[in-house]
Amino acid sequence: MASSKMVKPKVSSSMLESPFHFFKVILPSPPGDKKLTIPPLFARKFGHELTNAATLTLPNGRQSQMSLKKDGRNVWFCDGWHEFVEIHSITTGYFLVFKYEKNSRFRVHIFDTTACEIKYPCMSEESENVKDEMVDSEECVEISKRLFAQKSSKWNCKFGASLENSKVKYKHDLGSKKRKKEELAEKNESDEFDLCDSLGEMGIHVAERCRISAEGRKRAIRIATIFLSLPIH
Repeated sequence: MASSKMVKPKVSSSMLESPFHFFKVILPSPPGDKKLTIPPLFARKFGHELTNAATLTLPNGRQSQMSLKKDGRNVWFCDGWHEFVEIHSITTGYFLVFKYEKNSRFRVHIFDTTACEIKYPCMSEESENVKDEMVDSEECVEISKRLFAQKSSKWNCKFGASLENSKVKYKHDLGSKKRKKEELAEKNESDEFDLCDSLGEMGIHVAERCRISAEGRKRAIRIATIFLSLPIH
């Protein structure tokens, strides 16, 4: 009886070098936790060739850049991971499958809580959304400019009118003060002439260059009156 030999199947080098897959279930995380831990076995096997930056590529061709943090045998997706989660609405219960393609590049498939893969937007749809957002932003900017121009025009009109009124009022006040001073000066001068006339009638003559204050006028009239009332012997 011929002895049978076990024949080991041949394994091609391409199979040995086939990409490595791992999956992650999104579990509840503490507030502020914005990273995703890569399985330790993957980190031990490929950690030596991982750089500080990773690229995740979705089935629709969209790529996301993020940083890789290594601490001993632990490796995390860090800066950029939280934005990736928000963009694709990844929440607790989602299931992500990663395919490592060397040079810190990964292909990612996202499955939601229905256990089915999500629908990825086409690149053209994303471009249209970006264009729409840009158009909306431009329209908002244009509307803001118009509103600002209208408010500025109203403010300038209001402020300009107020300023003009203030100037007119200031000029009017200056004119009024000047007129009052002139009237007071004329009154004082008139009072001096009246006083000089009154003193002249009493026989008291005052030189023209002599300037008499209001208090001085009162005193002069009082003294002149007393003097004239004295009996003459």
